[in-house]
Amino acid sequence: MLSENNKYLKLRKGVILNDKLDNVISKIDSYFEVYPREITSALRLKSDQMRIIINYANKEHLPVAFIQGDADSKHPADSIYAGNYIWEKTWYALLDKGYKINPPNDCTWNGRIIPASSHLKGEAFDIDADKQIDRDEIGGIVNLIMAKEKLIKSFTEEPKNGCFHINII
Repeated sequence: MLSENNKYLKLRKGVILNDKLDNVISKIDSYFEVYPREITSALRLKSDQMRIIINYANKEHLPVAFIQGDADSKHPADSIYAGNYIWEKTWYALLDKGYKINPPNDCTWNGRIIPASSHLKGEAFDIDADKQIDRDEIGGIVNLIMAKEKLIKSFTEEPKNGCFHINII
């Protein structure tokens, strides 16, 4: 992997990349010379999205009546929630609390369809950004990259998640 040789935008241990992510991350490394950062997440499985939902739900003391492997599990036909994923109610509560978490499957929230996480397609990565100053600095760097390179499609600050989410082209 090319990005294993990065000097400024380093990979946290355990982060999984595909070739497309690796290519982008290696090409933008030099832009982070003045503000070195760490990539905390990239390619994920549905179970990884579920782990994130479970972790934040536990942090917020929300009920969790599902496990990581329940990404595709729905309530039974005789339930008042029939047809909904069993994790939806908890996920809604997290969104209402300000978390920005795309679901493991396309889902509707407040009348809008929220697409499954772009991490699942290998089209996104997160940079650590616990503080607002981090997100401001990264935002400036990413805007510069977007002006000069055709590598990044969009980005989202995720304060509650402690990261800066980047979608690649």
